[in-house]
Amino acid sequence: MKLILICFILFFALGCVETSPTGTKNDCFKNSEYSYCITTNTSSTSQSVVYFFHGKDGDEKQWYEDFMQVIKNWDSKTAPTVISISFGKVWLLEDYKYNTLFNKAIPEIESKLSKPVTKRMIMGVSMGGFNAASIITKNPKFFQKAMLNCPALVKFSPFNVLEIPLYILRTKADYKKIIEIFSLVAITYSVLYKYEDYSPFKNLTSEAPEMYVSCGDKDEYGFFEGAKAFVDLAKSKGIKAEYEQLSGGHCVFNYKKIAEFLQ
Repeated sequence: MKLILICFILFFALGCVETSPTGTKNDCFKNSEYSYCITTNTSSTSQSVVYFFHGKDGDEKQWYEDFMQVIKNWDSKTAPTVISISFGKVWLLEDYKYNTLFNKAIPEIESKLSKPVTKRMIMGVSMGGFNAASIITKNPKFFQKAMLNCPALVKFSPFNVLEIPLYILRTKADYKKIIEIFSLVAITYSVLYKYEDYSPFKNLTSEAPEMYVSCGDKDEYGFFEGAKAFVDLAKSKGIKAEYEQLSGGHCVFNYKKIAEFLQ
């Protein structure tokens, strides 16, 4: 009876430790400007880093909480370090956040790592997919690979209100969800030229890294249209790019592909 009780206590005690079955460790930090988590495997010799950007209403813990299947697909000896950065539950890249990211956050975080970084990759989901796409068009040589999952991309300007009903007809997107997203764009950028400074379609160049983009064929935001168009634009500029349309709604994932690509 005592042995059973001890095992029961140990089971729940160990379950509270933020460590995956593969031995992966997740350490999280917060300051007045941003929050971040560093996910590592102590057995790994890899000097590669994946920067992860979460979706709307998510936070810096989304990678560790939602993508354990990817972590389990990695070899513990070659698994990259994943750095998940958040400026809040809802945010889009603009001047202040871009400058803070590259001038403060990334140097600070990488200084905490046990090994120097030799390869950087980037991944973003939904809202974070827009942010990641915007980052690789603003600073195309910083990352060697980019993965955009269900990215919040539309091939027209959100300031073009006459295009919205046509978009909804084409994609069968949910009207309320689209208005919510486009309102966020309007609040963040206020005028067209500020949006265009961070528009992935406007700023993509041939220097951007290799990319993999995926989206569900029933995405409630209709983002599959913009996701495929972004890949087509990338290919037209000579960038190695792949688009995978998955079966399902907003943010379905091919975990095996994610694990393979982010190596």
